[in-house]
Amino acid sequence: MSGSVDKTLRIAKAQAKSGAFAEAEALYREVLARFPSNKRAQAGLAELQAVRGQGPLGQPPRAMIEELVGLARARRFRDLVAATVPALARFPRAEPILELRAVGLLNIGDHRGAADLYKQLADMRPMDVELLGKLGNAQLMGGDAEGAVDTFSRLLELRPGDAVAHNNLGNALANQREPERAMEHYAAAVAARRDLLPAQVNLGKLLYLRGEVPEARRHIEAAVKLAPDNPNLLDLLGNLLKAQGDTEGAKAHFDAALTLAPKSAAIHLNRALVQKFQPGDPQIATLEALHRNPSTPVSDRSQFGFALAKAYEDLGEIERSYARLKQANAERKAEIGYDTAQSRKLFDQIRKAFPAPHAPIAPLEAPTGPEPIFILGLPRSGTTLIEQIISSHPDVVAGGEREELNSALKALDWSSVAGFEREGAKIEASYREMLRRFGGEAGFVTDKMPSNFLWIGAIRALFPKARIVHVQRDPRAVLWSIYKMRFTGTGYGFGYDLGDLVAYHGLYRELMAHWRALFGDAVIDVDYEALTADPEPAIRALISALGLPWNDACLRPQDNTRAVNTASNLQVRRAIYTGSSQDWQRYAHLIGEAFAGLPE
Repeated sequence: MSGSVDKTLRIAKAQAKSGAFAEAEALYREVLARFPSNKRAQAGLAELQAVRGQGPLGQPPRAMIEELVGLARARRFRDLVAATVPALARFPRAEPILELRAVGLLNIGDHRGAADLYKQLADMRPMDVELLGKLGNAQLMGGDAEGAVDTFSRLLELRPGDAVAHNNLGNALANQREPERAMEHYAAAVAARRDLLPAQVNLGKLLYLRGEVPEARRHIEAAVKLAPDNPNLLDLLGNLLKAQGDTEGAKAHFDAALTLAPKSAAIHLNRALVQKFQPGDPQIATLEALHRNPSTPVSDRSQFGFALAKAYEDLGEIERSYARLKQANAERKAEIGYDTAQSRKLFDQIRKAFPAPHAPIAPLEAPTGPEPIFILGLPRSGTTLIEQIISSHPDVVAGGEREELNSALKALDWSSVAGFEREGAKIEASYREMLRRFGGEAGFVTDKMPSNFLWIGAIRALFPKARIVHVQRDPRAVLWSIYKMRFTGTGYGFGYDLGDLVAYHGLYRELMAHWRALFGDAVIDVDYEALTADPEPAIRALISALGLPWNDACLRPQDNTRAVNTASNLQVRRAIYTGSSQDWQRYAHLIGEAFAGLPE
């Protein structure tokens, strides 16, 4: 027996020497359990405790924790992470050290590493809601939206009605492209705590993106009351007012935002888009100074350039306008990194996925509620005006640019049609839910996302009764109008180079020819120039083709009071007019042969 004890004690001593303190402790305690008065085991355990600087075994010394806390307070997070390595070697399950290491990793950008540590801690303390909140946030920052959904859901089970958890769960669901569920949790957060600023802002932004401008405005106004000195909120409220046609209110809020953030490129551009510049306007000198400043980031300089191009165009200084516009577009293209090959690959895949009309995708349940009217084409082709006309009809609700379908279809792998066939029914069901919520008792809801022209084959399979309106306009007018715009997202990367625009227009024409060959008159073509030149017969023909009974309100789209959150939101407040398609001609001598390959 003594040989066995000697061997165990030798192993324990070796384990302690190598730093495997927990294993050494277990061996010493095993010996003492059998031989309580074994001096060597008692001495070894005492020595182990002394080496580890412990009181009760397993607890790190206070001095060690204080040192780590000091590094955290000094924001020396890389030093903190480094210092926790030997500390955890001695105390691998010490919760304070694990938490401090997680804090360090979080602050140096290793969100996944932090999430792993918080997960380890959450397994130790499964009822700790504060810890679950930290875990969920780390998961969300690390790109694990699915894990964050699970974590925040667990937190809400332990603490029902927690406003912060509802808001964070909404963020995780939004990252998973589940806007309906995200909306529910943002609304629950606001209902629980109306003073929770992030929830008011998140709810307002999501409503704005969904085209529900009046409701979005209510929440952003509440957010501004909570944070009146936040320039970004004032800017957002300005854009909401602009969407509702309140230009003066928008200007006032942009000006207030610029008082707080005088160098903000985004706010300066928004302000420029709602004003008519006059000679001597001091705003131009301000924009030029910010544009020239060598410390201005390239992305900001691009926005100042678009604002200056608008200013010089207002003043009739076409050469100066074009110079600023050309530079701004080049900078934006470089920022996005667009290549025409990206678009060519997707267009080719879509054509191959739909060589013939696809059989209807069987829905998960019988369709109910409004049917969609898709208004599509290239951006800036007149889709907003057409939606104004159609949604003036009492049987139609304007949906604006709905992102739901476009995002869901874009996310699929189009190297084959298998993904579409697998996911199609769920996509249809989710979209129908939006139509019912948005349209209520109406017969139809419009969706004027221009890029839905990519998905006509899919739309015909998912929504066999949907109406599809394709808006065509002089390609030079369309491409020039795109070139003058700086879009907020990166989805229109082709729009920042005249050569890319012409190439993209060719891909678009080829795909539309493919859809016409497959679907014929199921796609209703509208000629923008013909409609604006002689509105009544064109509008009557359009309403008839949609199968709607005639209503005189369709002849007065300028009286349609709905909010418009697209770049055309100021133009559509005017009566139908001609001439906008000729704007590009003022720049024809500067554009040169860039548009030579376009069809007449």
